[in-house]
Amino acid sequence: MLQEQYDDLSRLCDRKPELLNSEEALIALEHLVYEEVGAKSSNPGCVNQSKMFVLRERLSEFKKIHKNMNLKSRCDMDAISNVLECAETLNAYLNCKAKNQVSHEIVKIDTRILREVSMLFLRAHSKNLSENISVEKFEAGGATSLKEKNKQKRKKQRRKRTKDVGKPTT
Repeated sequence: MLQEQYDDLSRLCDRKPELLNSEEALIALEHLVYEEVGAKSSNPGCVNQSKMFVLRERLSEFKKIHKNMNLKSRCDMDAISNVLECAETLNAYLNCKAKNQVSHEIVKIDTRILREVSMLFLRAHSKNLSENISVEKFEAGGATSLKEKNKQKRKKQRRKRTKDVGKPTT
């Protein structure tokens, strides 16, 4: 049971950094597109590039270095690919819910991690409490048993004294 919970927590903790990198990559994409739009509006002589073109160029840069990429670059590349796919199918590339989906996944993972850790803590705490109660009951039972033995011993001594008092001395 504990091993399953540990494995589940481990998987969640492994997945969370990937999602955080994806979220960061989507934010970087937003900035890239907005910078391009800003450059076009501030420099009328600038080549009229579409947002899609900017993203495709960036994706092609990543594909050139695909084999030597670190995790963050791979996440950036995946985010661009996902945004482009959304743009092609939904015709609304940056507003295709990718960012919201990633954020939602992160919140779900955080919630599950907190729930699992809380349950582990509660189990450990209740086990500790039950052990303490068992020890207290055992000690109380032992004390009661000892008192009962002493009481029986005193009764026997009284009976013996009363028998000895009634016997004639020789």
